[in-house]
Amino acid sequence: MIIETPWKRWLLALLAYATASALNVFLQPLLEGRAPLLPYFPVLVLTGYLAGAGPGLAVLGAAALTLSAFWIAPAGEPWPPTRPAELLILGLFLLAGGLAVGVSAWSRWLLQQAQTTHERLNMALSAGRMAAWDWDVRTGAMSFSGGAEAVFGKTWAHVDEAWPLAHPEDVQRVRALVDDALRQGRHYTFLGRMHRADTGELRWVETHGHVHCDALGRAVRVSGVTADVTDRQLALQASQAAEERFHLALDSGKVTAWECDAERRYTWIYNTRFGLQPADVVGRRIGETIPNEEHKRALERVYADGEPVQFQVDGRFRDQPYHLLCSVRAAGRDAEGRVTRVIGASVDVTALAEAQAQLRRESQRKDAFLATLAHELRNPMAPIRYAVAMLGEDVAPAVREQARSIIGRQAAHMARLLDDLLDMSRITRNAIELQRERLDLRGVIEQAVDNTRPACAALRHRLVVSLPPQPVWVDGDATRLQQVLGNLLDNAAKYTRPGGEITVRLDEEGAEAVVSVSDNGIGIAAADQAQVFELFTQVQRTGQGSGGLGIGLAVVRQLVELHGGRIGVFSEGVERGSRFTVRLPLAAGAAEAQPLPDAKVVSLFPRMPTVLIVDDNQDAADSLAMLLRSGGFAASAVHDGAAALRAFDQLQPRVLLLDLGLPDMSGLEVAREIRRRPGGAAVTLIAITGWGQEKDRAQTAQAGFDEHLVKPVDPAQLQALLRTLQPAALGAADAG
Repeated sequence: MIIETPWKRWLLALLAYATASALNVFLQPLLEGRAPLLPYFPVLVLTGYLAGAGPGLAVLGAAALTLSAFWIAPAGEPWPPTRPAELLILGLFLLAGGLAVGVSAWSRWLLQQAQTTHERLNMALSAGRMAAWDWDVRTGAMSFSGGAEAVFGKTWAHVDEAWPLAHPEDVQRVRALVDDALRQGRHYTFLGRMHRADTGELRWVETHGHVHCDALGRAVRVSGVTADVTDRQLALQASQAAEERFHLALDSGKVTAWECDAERRYTWIYNTRFGLQPADVVGRRIGETIPNEEHKRALERVYADGEPVQFQVDGRFRDQPYHLLCSVRAAGRDAEGRVTRVIGASVDVTALAEAQAQLRRESQRKDAFLATLAHELRNPMAPIRYAVAMLGEDVAPAVREQARSIIGRQAAHMARLLDDLLDMSRITRNAIELQRERLDLRGVIEQAVDNTRPACAALRHRLVVSLPPQPVWVDGDATRLQQVLGNLLDNAAKYTRPGGEITVRLDEEGAEAVVSVSDNGIGIAAADQAQVFELFTQVQRTGQGSGGLGIGLAVVRQLVELHGGRIGVFSEGVERGSRFTVRLPLAAGAAEAQPLPDAKVVSLFPRMPTVLIVDDNQDAADSLAMLLRSGGFAASAVHDGAAALRAFDQLQPRVLLLDLGLPDMSGLEVAREIRRRPGGAAVTLIAITGWGQEKDRAQTAQAGFDEHLVKPVDPAQLQALLRTLQPAALGAADAG
């Protein structure tokens, strides 16, 4: 044990000297005065080793004086001895004792240095959460440095005690790595997980082992260091996760981020676009990889002023397509305020800019549509109001007939506008259901042509129809296909000057039926042809006819596509005519469908059933009642729900034409109440309303309505419906 405290060192020297002197007093009578030097040499070595050189030399001096005074002849003579022999003995004693003290003191110093080094090593290992260890490969014995328990939670005597602490997923990998290193006698390193022995906490450790081999190259010992790197690994994982999120954000936002140094060279870049990779950019100067002057000027402004700059880069880069970038640049400064680096980010806003431009176009088209709709609705309102003014009390029959004709035509025009709007609404909501059947397309074309002949005759157009002699079978909805062809023919008639020519042609090309509608009218400019089928598109044309709502051809395209076909347009330009081509897939199979027997018209109302009209619009209800009475029906009108229930009990009508928006109760409630009353199950309920969406039809069906008609209702269609609706129920009612 090395003594460090000064007073303890000198006390030890005093006790050592006293002990040696006392021992000499005891031994010299027994030894007859021989070897008086002997007791002092162990004391000198011990004092020099435990207390240091100073106390050791003090003991040496005191011992020399004591020997001279008491045990070296002549005993009792004062210092210094006078005889040569005595001087030689004391000189040799001082020399040997000095060497003993010096060697022992030097050993003390070496031990102190070793202890200091060991303590510093342990402190370093502890501060770094590391443990040094030594493993005897032959016996499996292990020894550890100080601080090992802080890393492992315990220490162990044999290597096999370490494996249970390792994570099960790492054991096989680590064993194979260590075994391979022992066979090859080389250094090894691994990163793994282990559970602390005291708390069971999972920690990450990094181990470095050095294999020591014998003369035959066999591994005999491994020395190594194990460090707890849990904090580093968690920080690394957090950094990797943050980097992944950062990269995901850059990728999702189509962002390119980069950094340049003071020499205007790229030092880092990520998510490069325009076909560039980091290796193409890093280390190169600004302008060498992306030769865009606006980009370069913006960077130079940041280097010069040190202020952030935001700008847009508009153009092409290399052979890449057009891009629009929104870029931000910011400067990094040193302690003296000088710009040492510039960081930046560029967002590809090409799609956003295109979307914004598209939104602006859509908004303009919407505004144009609303203006056109207002115009188109005002147009028929004026002649209707004039015609109503013509219907005074003393009006000649010819004038009355002319007014009726005006009102009928304008009401039909308004109904067609509303039908177009409803069709487009159904298409955008995928609410149109085609009533498909196998049909001969020639018949559809003939019906559409017949419907258009009056308009063509009024404008003196020559209508040419070319149909093949054999049937052309398609799988489609006859009504919707007539709507498609009727719209195309109406447009051809509208946009062809009087006396023009319209041609309809049907052919088969491969597996498709091809219908073309051509005219020699005012034509379409090449720039406008790509958008004629877009919703709310109004192609600016001069010449005959109204521009319409801009939805007719959009409806046509959607209906054709619902049939699995496609439509196109071609025009050589303004005043060069147009040709619309519809292609539909031919129906599978070549067998012709059998013609249906002629339908028989059966009168189901021999006694003209009573019709009750319920509408809070008194003019609408009364005028419809007058119209039905003129057609031979017994019709009455009431204007609220309570009156409808009273009239039903009194009149027992066979048909109710029921509006849904009544002032006291809804038409749905009236219908449910009538179904619960005697005779209510046999009555035919027809909803007449301005609401025509699928959910509205579902509500009326649930309330017990048999039919759902949307205002304005064509009077002829309504009377035809009343003569054909629910023959069994009405017949039973008549029989009763």
